[in-house]
Amino acid sequence: MGLAALQSTLLNHVRIFGVSPNLLVIFVVCVAILSGSPVESAIVGFIAGFLFDFMTGHSVGVSMLLLMYAGVLNGLIFKRILTRKYFGILATVFITSFAFYFLYYSMTFLIWGQGNLIYALTRVIVIGTVYNTVICVPIYALVKRRYRQNV
Repeated sequence: MGLAALQSTLLNHVRIFGVSPNLLVIFVVCVAILSGSPVESAIVGFIAGFLFDFMTGHSVGVSMLLLMYAGVLNGLIFKRILTRKYFGILATVFITSFAFYFLYYSMTFLIWGQGNLIYALTRVIVIGTVYNTVICVPIYALVKRRYRQNV
């Protein structure tokens, strides 16, 4: 809940080229990496997406579904393929962020006819993906410390 509130309030003032990071995408990836469970990651993604949609009021349900699927896929991938080295984490956050932003803006454009997909790709998706990737290491360290305390 705290990350969703932080995402929808304070991070609107921490923008680079008009784009703020998406802490919830990073959080879902971190949980998927640490738990290795697609079910737990899906539940966390579903709740995180619901809170984000509820607090921002944009496209209710879209983030919820996208983050749930991101949790499932990342939970499966880390359980079977990747390791918890920082390169794997950076690559996973990069790919997941790009997919999330691309699908989110594609759905917004295709379903509701809002926005410009080319503009979103060049100005929002690429910048948001890089921004998420850069800040994911300290967030992963915080989530890892909290996750180990609770386990």
